[in-house]
Amino acid sequence: MEITALVAALLRRWYVVVLGLLVTAGLGFAAFTAAPPTYSAAGSVLLLPPSAAVTPGSNQLLQLGGLEQPASLVVAYVAGDDVRELFAEEYPDATYDVVLDPLSRGPLIMMTVEAPTADRVMEALDGALATVPSALVSLQDQVAAPPASRFLSMPLAVDNEPTTVTKATLRALIAAVGVGLALTLVGAVGLDSLMLRRQRRSGTGRRTAPTGQPPRPEPTVARTVAPGPELTPQARDDAPFVGRRG
Repeated sequence: MEITALVAALLRRWYVVVLGLLVTAGLGFAAFTAAPPTYSAAGSVLLLPPSAAVTPGSNQLLQLGGLEQPASLVVAYVAGDDVRELFAEEYPDATYDVVLDPLSRGPLIMMTVEAPTADRVMEALDGALATVPSALVSLQDQVAAPPASRFLSMPLAVDNEPTTVTKATLRALIAAVGVGLALTLVGAVGLDSLMLRRQRRSGTGRRTAPTGQPPRPEPTVARTVAPGPELTPQARDDAPFVGRRG
């Protein structure tokens, strides 16, 4: 269908377009309600070597080499179901992701928390970061590590303000608005085509006699007979009488 014909169909069925736009707005509101924006905050925790491995008078931050393996163990432990269940009991409306920072060469653990409100996500971030030292203590208790050989940790960078996450909301809104506009377009064009076909059929029926009825008789034309010559009295007497009885 050409653009001009499409625009003409939409203008003729403007009431369908208005109704479709109202339905589209309703779908958009429903999508926004079903998938509202959330909030995200991130923080990082640095794993530190044990005091027994640090030369007296040296800097711990200069001896981070080789700590990637214990940091990976901490990430695997924090990402497990046991720690997640404990976290969910305290923050049931929040979730977290934990990974070993792929951009750094040191034992840097990255944690990202997502929650429905800004205040809630900051509280959940503090709780998620606290799982790292707890995991270190639990792991080292299982192997009965002496205090001098235990790894430590410290927060390195923590967000002060959350970030609004609208990816899911935008996807839901785009899908809802797309469906609403598509239904509006199809409904207006389909109704316009149907109405135009009905109008053409009704116009043809008025011009053509209905099927099954006999044709109308042609009107007869009255013929005018010119009067003949007037007969004289003698001629009338001499004319034969038709059907005269004796």
